[in-house]
Amino acid sequence: MNIPAAHDKFSTRVSSAITRYFCVTAVLWGIAITPPALAVPVWTAGGTFFDGYAEGFADDPFDADPPLNVVEISTSGVPGMFGKDEGGQAKAGVGIAVFLCPLKGEGLTQFWVEGIGTPRVKIQWFVGSKAYHHCQDRPAYVAWGIADMILDVGLGIGGEPPGTPVTVDYTWWQFSFNNLRHELGGEDPAAAFGGQLAVDGEFIYDGDYDLDNIRGLLRDGGSGTFGKVAGDLVDVYVQGFTDAEINEPGRGTYQQDTAQTVFMGEIVLSLNGPPLPPGGGGGGGGGGGGFFPDPAMDFSLDIGSDTELSDPFFDGDEVFDPGDTYLWAGPLLAPGGEDGIKDDGFAFGFDPEADPPFPLMVAPVCSMMLPSDVETAYFDLDGHDAMDMSLVGVIDPVTPLPGPIDALAFPSVCVTGADHLAISYDDDMGGHYVGDMFFCESPVTEISPAGSTYGQSTGEDEVMGVFLLTATSPAVVAAIYPVVDEVSLHPSLAPNPDLLEEEDDDVDSLDMVEDMALCETWYFSPDHEATYFDPFTGVSLDPGGIYEVALGGGFFEQVIDEAIHLGLPEETDIDAFEFVHVMDPFTGIDALTLLFSVDDDDYLTPGDESGGLDPAMIYASTLTGSSYAFIDIPLDDDIDALAAWWSPITAPSAPCSTLATRSCGDHGPWGRLCLDVTGGGIEPRSLGITDVEIDLDDASGFLGGVTVDCLNTGDLSGLVSGTSVLGSTVTVTFSAALPDGDACTITLDCGASTCLRGLRGDIDRNGVVSTGDASVVKPRFGGPPILVGPEFDFDQNGVVSTGDASTVKPLFGNSAPGCP
Repeated sequence: MNIPAAHDKFSTRVSSAITRYFCVTAVLWGIAITPPALAVPVWTAGGTFFDGYAEGFADDPFDADPPLNVVEISTSGVPGMFGKDEGGQAKAGVGIAVFLCPLKGEGLTQFWVEGIGTPRVKIQWFVGSKAYHHCQDRPAYVAWGIADMILDVGLGIGGEPPGTPVTVDYTWWQFSFNNLRHELGGEDPAAAFGGQLAVDGEFIYDGDYDLDNIRGLLRDGGSGTFGKVAGDLVDVYVQGFTDAEINEPGRGTYQQDTAQTVFMGEIVLSLNGPPLPPGGGGGGGGGGGGFFPDPAMDFSLDIGSDTELSDPFFDGDEVFDPGDTYLWAGPLLAPGGEDGIKDDGFAFGFDPEADPPFPLMVAPVCSMMLPSDVETAYFDLDGHDAMDMSLVGVIDPVTPLPGPIDALAFPSVCVTGADHLAISYDDDMGGHYVGDMFFCESPVTEISPAGSTYGQSTGEDEVMGVFLLTATSPAVVAAIYPVVDEVSLHPSLAPNPDLLEEEDDDVDSLDMVEDMALCETWYFSPDHEATYFDPFTGVSLDPGGIYEVALGGGFFEQVIDEAIHLGLPEETDIDAFEFVHVMDPFTGIDALTLLFSVDDDDYLTPGDESGGLDPAMIYASTLTGSSYAFIDIPLDDDIDALAAWWSPITAPSAPCSTLATRSCGDHGPWGRLCLDVTGGGIEPRSLGITDVEIDLDDASGFLGGVTVDCLNTGDLSGLVSGTSVLGSTVTVTFSAALPDGDACTITLDCGASTCLRGLRGDIDRNGVVSTGDASVVKPRFGGPPILVGPEFDFDQNGVVSTGDASTVKPLFGNSAPGCP
């Protein structure tokens, strides 16, 4: 099968599905029911059409058995599915030798609707395909996954007398990625294509998030508004198609081969004001969807990494302390090293070696010393998280919790849901860094347990994203996708390990928060290879424990014990961890939950650091004395770092800056004409500031979030009705003109800001309307604004005339303040 053939197949399915859609939709609209009038407008069920298709295929041509092929089609929206108002799913997956030598093809499409009967409804969709192979002994193979969706959700507007005017506000986000590798140049085709989203008959996007045989990632969001009346029907239409195929050969020692495509998104429609962005209210839901702020992110490195201070192949680029955390995309570190933004010296009261800059001692990597002789002499941060609330006094240090902590009772703005995770895989085997006469297991001397070297330029997999479908338990691993290579993560990690294992760095811990100034209570777990010790008691730290650092520093306290709170053997080494708010499958409440992974068993130590668990699995606990598998299948390798965020994980974006600003308006037959208002310039035309173009040095970090703050009239962000991006230019449109005689600053979520002023009639643009403004118009009478300048066509009728001069006169004396 190839992509053109897949497109032909999908074209047939689309045609058939659309035919069924129109037949079913006519019935759905006919049965829409509006409940009795309420005090506020609410969404009612107007009927849902869902046509989902999923196919999985796997074949080993050298195997006498026939190929495996499974197809599932779903054509209904099921009330109560996934515990939501409506849901639907088509899922197909097949595999050959799935435990020892896996070859798999999977397709999955799913949607859910939540909020019927309330003023705010959320619709989420997912379409994904994956083909996977991991076996060095299979010389030939083929596998594919196919998934597609055509979805139309009908929503009625009830709760008020029919004909009552209502305003519908909405926010949306969309995320597509295509992770394919052509080892031979074209043998592994994959595509996400045909993506559309329409609301109330108007397309929000059509093909903007397609990746047809192109490896990449697209993410964006936006907002809008439109008017309706009670009793009207609103439909939301979504379609998307994905296909992923693999053929021999694979890559690496174990012949790994993966192709995966995903098309997923969300829209929130509100009848009581614009939906709020997530992160503002705590709790597991994370707000209403829409714009997502870029997180503040930090990471740590494992002992023995190339740029960590204890690198056994010293080459002068060693700058990272393994006990500290550093900002994603942070500044280049000075020679000899620098402390991180979270410094282990803050926790211990003094900085353990190796202490930058220019440490006196470094960890003895590859020394063949006894692990027991070195483990308390050094400190390696194995996992960390940050919150704005303390667990001391909340969790009994010697007794499990009697029941889960309800998220409502722990409303931390630093805790998210678990749909979107960032992970980093281990870059070396499970043995201790001191090594023995046969092996030295550090990132610069060994590949990962699954046979990979992560962080290469072509892989962009030092940090990866994971998308989970958490409506069920265990959560379904819907997508794993590359995010960033080493150098893009931090410039001091250069070079990427493209040619030499000696250049390999291993991200050992991750965290993401909206604001580090708010999330200042620090939790950490030590690595069993370098636990260090409590300076007040002299007792070594517990690698299975999680510690809380006091705000004043120099003091920490163990708040979680692997045996007491998680029900694990005492010898277990907790590797990665993250606090989240998710539904507890045993009690049904939205609970504070610890997600975690375990370390590989270290053959050089007497205990089993894995605790008998799978290092490639994510586990969960509500700290009540037991743990459970949080995801439905293990991931591809040992999970070394873990963080959660509100939205799909993307590479850290550099702050953008403004190059130029233009205010644009319509001039009849001449169409849209723009004025340069860079640096506080004035918009003098009669219609005012309604349409602004902002040129950026780089628009890739802009996600659609815009705030507007005016000097005299305050926050007017609610007037933003839409945004768009073309190249490096962002266009912001407003539902009404910004105030006349005011200075307004527009700030984009990527960091750029611009100030401009509106002053009708100030044709010469000097900040005051005067006789001079009328006089400068007269020499341009009869001229087209496209030639003489749009500012002289004050009334914007397409020609400069006496009318433009005369209508300015009543405005004499008006002025605008300067920009702040």
